[in-house]
Amino acid sequence: MKALLPFIFQKYILKKKISHGITSALHSISRRNGIIEPFKIYAPLIAAPLTVGFGGSVGLQGPAVTVASAIGSNISQVFHINAKTRMLLIGCATAGSLAAMFKAPVAAIIFAVEIFSLDLAFASLIPLLLASVSAIMTSYLFLGSDSFFGFDLQDTFEMKDLFFYIILGIGTGVASVYFNKMYFFITDFFKRFKNPIQKLLIGGAAIGIMLYFIPPLYGEGFDLMNDLLLGNDIRALNQTPFNADLTNIWIVIALLVGITFFKAIAMTTTFAAGGVGGDFYSNLVYGKYHR
Repeated sequence: MKALLPFIFQKYILKKKISHGITSALHSISRRNGIIEPFKIYAPLIAAPLTVGFGGSVGLQGPAVTVASAIGSNISQVFHINAKTRMLLIGCATAGSLAAMFKAPVAAIIFAVEIFSLDLAFASLIPLLLASVSAIMTSYLFLGSDSFFGFDLQDTFEMKDLFFYIILGIGTGVASVYFNKMYFFITDFFKRFKNPIQKLLIGGAAIGIMLYFIPPLYGEGFDLMNDLLLGNDIRALNQTPFNADLTNIWIVIALLVGITFFKAIAMTTTFAAGGVGGDFYSNLVYGKYHR
């Protein structure tokens, strides 16, 4: 179901293929001067929740950014705005969507500037600031002060802990290389199957097996991330069917390493089987296991 419903929606209702997450906007910027098709304003809002809601191990933030970028692009087309200003409008839409979701306006601006290679001049900084601030105020108005990640920072940084941050950086770097290699390996594997039904069956079976043995891979992993941030490892891992002693720190570490290993596989398999979503939030989940 996690890939079947999105496949039916794209094949028989939309009759177009929805690209994955932020890469869709990047492709339009690099190859089409920022021209994004109008159907990307609404299509990801339908296909991505279908994928995630039925257990697809992908995120919703990438499709949200795609929708925002598509809105910015199509507004620029309606008013016949030049390509340079269109890029800035897409960047503002992206910054606004991320600021609203994560309530982090400065980080959203930095993300938009870095990903879309915007020219960070004073003239472009003002629209980005206005977009981010407006978006976060709107988010507070409708959703309150709740954020995706809730935690209280109680400990201060001490130089004696620097070694652990170095280990964290090295571990995250190795995990990033593994993630990329696994992504392309699984994608190339599924390209062998020309029939989309075969992809659905193989991918669906693989994801189903992984979710049975490792339930934390289900969906975005929002609850799991917050449990880990709050230091509640037992609650985060209590969903696993293994009769493990979660009071033993080494067993907890082993389970987290296993989730790290299979998260990249589950996410890429969801994409390759025909699911729609983003890898932005999934990568955050992937990184949190190295804390």
